[in-house]
Amino acid sequence: MDYGIKTWGNDNFFIEDGKVKVNTGCEPSLIEIIQEIRRDGIRGPILLRFPHLIQKQIRMIYKSFADAKKEFGYEGNFSAVYPLKVNQFPNFVKNLVTLGQKYHYGLEAGSKAELILAMAYNNPDAPITVNGFKDNEMISLGLLPQRWGIISRLPLKDSMSLRASSPLLKIVLGVCLILVYAFVCTALALVFGRKVVVLTPSLG
Repeated sequence: MDYGIKTWGNDNFFIEDGKVKVNTGCEPSLIEIIQEIRRDGIRGPILLRFPHLIQKQIRMIYKSFADAKKEFGYEGNFSAVYPLKVNQFPNFVKNLVTLGQKYHYGLEAGSKAELILAMAYNNPDAPITVNGFKDNEMISLGLLPQRWGIISRLPLKDSMSLRASSPLLKIVLGVCLILVYAFVCTALALVFGRKVVVLTPSLG
């Protein structure tokens, strides 16, 4: 019996002598790991984590994007973030951040509690993405990492999100849009030699 391992194993596990084994290092079997844990007096339920699998998945994400960049001639950058809503357990998050450090793998927060966790554990050179409803406190917290030189992103999915957001966010976005418009209009004026009027956007 192969337990359908070719379907779900992804070459991370294999069957030998009727035992499911981990395809890394000394290739321990799952049953032997459980038996050793029980000899130490620990009883279930037990959750086993394999750090090398986390590292493998992170490496695959970045390799896939690097291959796509090469294939399609894309010249932009790629930065991934892990959504903390999936698992906020500190031992997992610390391990994930350590393994993703050389890739600048960041964290994504959808609540104030997750954002505080992200600020505590995120890699210094990795971005923090802030999702969820953005009231004044969320915006203030979301902008705080930038004081420490950490990139924080506060995406808006649509115009409805903007209208529902806090006045603080509207002011920040308004200033950014005005600066962008001014830059574009100045560039057009230099190219075409004409004066261009800058119209400020309405955020109401």
